[in-house]
Amino acid sequence: MSRIIKTLISTMILSLVALSDTYQYEMSGMHCGACKKAVSSTVCKIPGVKTCDVSVGSMTLTSEEGQTLDQAAIKKAVQEAADKFKSEYAIASSKEITTSAKSADEAKNSKKSENSKKD
Repeated sequence: MSRIIKTLISTMILSLVALSDTYQYEMSGMHCGACKKAVSSTVCKIPGVKTCDVSVGSMTLTSEEGQTLDQAAIKKAVQEAADKFKSEYAIASSKEITTSAKSADEAKNSKKSENSKKD
């Protein structure tokens, strides 16, 4: 019995390590495509960021598997973009997206893609 419990615990730990970190950020000071490009040019280059989706007013970042997003590095990268382009970009708020929320977002985005292909 104890061998089964040890195996279950090991499996749970390994599955947690393989998870990635996803955060959604609401941005202030971003009003156009140039703002999007400026923030993307710094944030998307942060080591450990696997996916980087920057839109006007928001961004969603996902870490490499088994890593967490470095919030201080993200804030610094946004500030670097603001300084470089003499703008006032800033993270207004952030929230971690859970696995179930990720699945719902992925399904929603997939549906949008399918609808846009029909048009």
